[in-house]
Amino acid sequence: MPDWMDNLVQQPLYQLEQIVAQVTWGVNRAGLFIIDVLDRFRAQLVTQGFTKALDTVSTEILGISRPVVELSLTVGMLLIIATPIIRFQWVNIKKVLGLAVIVPLLLPMLAGGFQDIDAARSDLGSLFYNEIFSSSSFNIAPGDAAQGTDRGILVDGSGQIPAYGPRNDGRSGLRGVDIAASYLWATRSDVVESSRLLPTAFEQQYFPYDIGAFGNQDTDVRWQLIEQAGGGITRTVYGLILVAFAFLETLINVAFTLALGFQLIALIIATLFMWFTPFEGMVVGIIKKMADLMLQSWGISAVQGLTLAAVVSAANQSGSIAVLGVGILGLALEIVYVTVAYKAVIGAITGMGSGGGISSVGRALAPAAALATGGASAVLGGALAAPKAALAYQTARQSGVSSSAALGYAAQSNRPLAAIGNLATLMGYGNSEYTAGAAIGQNAKDRRYGMHSPMARHQLGMHADREQQRTERTQDRQVAHARQQQQEADRHHALERQAQQAMAREQAQARQAQQDAERQAERQQRMAREAYEAPIKAIGRPQIAEAMTSAYVSAYADDPTKPANVDSVTNVIGLAPGAFGYQTAAVQTVLDDLHATPFAPDLAQRLMVEAGQEGQFRPETRAEAQHDLMASGMTEAVANRRMQTMERHMQRIPSGVKVSDAEAAAALQQQPSSYAGYSAEHRQRPSEREPVITPTPERIAAPPPAALSAPTEQRPRGYGRTPRRSRAGH
Repeated sequence: MPDWMDNLVQQPLYQLEQIVAQVTWGVNRAGLFIIDVLDRFRAQLVTQGFTKALDTVSTEILGISRPVVELSLTVGMLLIIATPIIRFQWVNIKKVLGLAVIVPLLLPMLAGGFQDIDAARSDLGSLFYNEIFSSSSFNIAPGDAAQGTDRGILVDGSGQIPAYGPRNDGRSGLRGVDIAASYLWATRSDVVESSRLLPTAFEQQYFPYDIGAFGNQDTDVRWQLIEQAGGGITRTVYGLILVAFAFLETLINVAFTLALGFQLIALIIATLFMWFTPFEGMVVGIIKKMADLMLQSWGISAVQGLTLAAVVSAANQSGSIAVLGVGILGLALEIVYVTVAYKAVIGAITGMGSGGGISSVGRALAPAAALATGGASAVLGGALAAPKAALAYQTARQSGVSSSAALGYAAQSNRPLAAIGNLATLMGYGNSEYTAGAAIGQNAKDRRYGMHSPMARHQLGMHADREQQRTERTQDRQVAHARQQQQEADRHHALERQAQQAMAREQAQARQAQQDAERQAERQQRMAREAYEAPIKAIGRPQIAEAMTSAYVSAYADDPTKPANVDSVTNVIGLAPGAFGYQTAAVQTVLDDLHATPFAPDLAQRLMVEAGQEGQFRPETRAEAQHDLMASGMTEAVANRRMQTMERHMQRIPSGVKVSDAEAAAALQQQPSSYAGYSAEHRQRPSEREPVITPTPERIAAPPPAALSAPTEQRPRGYGRTPRRSRAGH
């Protein structure tokens, strides 16, 4: 057959074997992972779970040990008191005193010693396991069995079986999981890393070529590779037995740890009640179970080591069939061991008190045996005394006394009962009613007039009357006390209501005072605002124009940084615009410019009122006016000096202003600033401004123009015209 036709058959077969090996390895891998999880769970139980649980239980038991010991002593003393009547051996006083000293020391030791106890179990078991495994060449395969070609397991460089992974309990030595992983040619990294479909060493041993390289081989080589891959599949299938063996081994170890932890918890709780005779056998039974658990664990570890040695010997010296047979045998033994461990865990949970139960039952029946043999007379006496005590109790109750007094009266009908009652009274357990009834019964017996005679009934009735009166007085006192408490509570509530009402009145007065203060402050603010606005509203438009122009011109003339010009002349001769009905020719050329100040009417009003009433400009008013001056072309320093000079001149202006046009003054409040619309193209640099006109005698002698000689009300006002640049440079 041609090679290419063989390849068509061999390649799918090789690939199918690879897939089957991957599937069976996946099952083995899951088993190895579960074994690792179980081992970690057992380590957490030892270091965290049972350690903290035992510590918590011991702490709680130690907290209640004192009242339990006190209770045991009380019960023991009461049983000693009852010894003349009947004997109970339920409390051992010596053990109670011993436990009072031992329990505070024993409980912390049990809680902290769990790790040491489990370590002793595991260490000795591991020692048996490893020693028997390493020193035993336990080959149970037949000598004439065929030696398979698929022999050997994974070993390290020194020829030893490598550990599957680091042990969670910190110990060394081989385990079943190490043998199973070595037989499968796998390590822990092959199990944990999810990207590996087959173990690295296993793939190199049984699938050295991928499907592409497989097709490039010769026909004979391909058949050898297919046979070799079949051996790998067989190993992965038989390896399931070893993985199951390792799983059961780990499960047994976890079961023994659980059983030991449950038994220690039961021992801590039972130790607290070991003074009680029925519990003595329980404590001893728990200790015996712990010893049995240790022996079972060590014995199973020894047999497991022997079984593991047989498995390794079969894997190294025999074929896969021998490994399968020995593995099945070991698996059967592990199932038996699991059953033993299961019974140990169930016995630790449900049968903690079974051990010693027969002995405790026998001790509990000791009082009954005493009653049946040596206590027959006591039983007969009690049987005869019972009717007498019942009749005495009935007589006392019919006389009207309480049940406690009737019980004390009836107890005197029998000497043992009377002795017990007297002893209980001396110890402080009897109340006054019981003592009084016992005294009446004792008196009846001493005087020999009988427990049921009229005299006894009379004394019982007198006692009942006294008790009734005492009860009524007690009830009256309680009612009076309750009434007094109610009155005190009512007075307290009344005082609280008065305090709340006073607080409410004070709060109302405070709110009223606050409202009055707010209204007063609002009234004062309104009056101040009206006082401030009244002069402003009262100033007429002509007065504003005339006074503001005069102050502005005077301030301009007093400015030492400017040369003498027509403004200075106007100020010197006292011909400010609007001051008189006529003007000279010398100032006619600049009167219009001087009449148009750079301030808005409302700002001019505020400047006049603040200078006259307060003696100075307010900061916000000064800042606004200075801003207008700077907008007209002045520098900041010049504008500042101009405002200072105007402030001095305007301090005397408002006193000479008269109210003549209130409506005009109110209208001025609605006018915009005189520099509204004053754009940058209207301003010029000082070098571009028109020259200052110097007054000459001819100009001074010339008559004023018609605009200045007209009546005052017909003259054009500076506030009504469009602002222009001043020739004086302001």
